[in-house]
Amino acid sequence: MRKLELIITFILISATLTQAQNLTQSIESQINATREKENSTALNWSSYGEEEKTAAISSLQTYRQDSLLSVRIKAYDLLYQLSLKSTVNDTPQDSLPSLKLRQASFQAFLQGLNDEERAVQGFIADRLQSAEAEGYTDEMRNLLVGKLNPRHFYYEELVLALAYLDQTTAISPIINHLRTQSSEMSQMERWQAHIALARLGEQPALDFIVRKAEELQVNDNIIYDIYPTLAFTRQKAAVDVLVEQVFNDEQNCSSPDPDSNQKITCAYRILEIIAPIIQNFPIPVDEATGDLDTDDYEAALQQSREWLEANRADYVVING
Repeated sequence: MRKLELIITFILISATLTQAQNLTQSIESQINATREKENSTALNWSSYGEEEKTAAISSLQTYRQDSLLSVRIKAYDLLYQLSLKSTVNDTPQDSLPSLKLRQASFQAFLQGLNDEERAVQGFIADRLQSAEAEGYTDEMRNLLVGKLNPRHFYYEELVLALAYLDQTTAISPIINHLRTQSSEMSQMERWQAHIALARLGEQPALDFIVRKAEELQVNDNIIYDIYPTLAFTRQKAAVDVLVEQVFNDEQNCSSPDPDSNQKITCAYRILEIIAPIIQNFPIPVDEATGDLDTDDYEAALQQSREWLEANRADYVVING
């Protein structure tokens, strides 16, 4: 009996080592393909266990320090994939990565902000909100706060990520930037700083963005550049600006039909912005496309207007 137990243990250990080796080899293949500028098959992370994925974090350390920029970005991309709670390829039977593993991979991923190349820093900054808040340890949060000074080219992404994390220690540095460095900041940097502060609960910032947003004439640029930032604040006063525009029939926005030059009301696009963040909103949004999940947009707009009119005073903004 004892002999049988030893054999089984040996088999299990051998299988784990083989799988780890296979994952290491798969990562090496991905890196080599990057060096040769060739396409490679995406890794199916869910087919590997926790130990193998943990070992992969260490194996990627060398590639994060590679002299070739594309290899470093690929290494960080693989770490990013490892840090995700789940992927589109996962099934209910798959063993999803633990919080500890996701945190370890995201910790390594964030080190890309220290890379000498802006391309790597930008790659990391664009994905700062990809990890759920629980995936950030205190050490990671402090690292991001420390990146506020001096200001970097990814300042907008950084302040929004800190606001998403409800990192209140970022409030003072951001306010200081607006007070002492405003003339050096771009218009969008100043706007996003106010958006971040509004999400963090700073009333003066919220009052500022609401006042400015109410002065804007809605059009395609405002819909795509400004209105999503109002929704990001998750503050009802800011979302109220969007709700008000749902009732605007002015035809200032482009048609989704690429063959049509006819302008349409911007209300349809606004519904796509507010539907996911208002509790019990009557029209759902297709998560895959971001479009309203309806075959009749006119009917959906009418239904939404009626619901908003009845619930305008007490609708609830989902904090997410």
